[in-house]
Amino acid sequence: KGKHDESLAAVKSELEDLKKAHAEEARSLLEERRMLILARNAFMVALFQTGRQVWDLEADADDLEEDNDALKQSMADKY
Repeated sequence: KGKHDESLAAVKSELEDLKKAHAEEARSLLEERRMLILARNAFMVALFQTGRQVWDLEADADDLEEDNDALKQSMADKY
């Protein structure tokens, strides 16, 4: 009976250690998941902001091109 009790105690101890290790790994994975979600969201925001900036720059370039064409025409009319 003594060996049986020792074996049972050893198995229970090992099971508790495994439960603790599992809980720690689960916590670590949840934290990693949270960080990945935050990084993904930050990249999405940056992507949309960059897209908006490109859109604005294209509009500015179009305006400058129109102004340049008008200036060229004005100079051609003068001379």
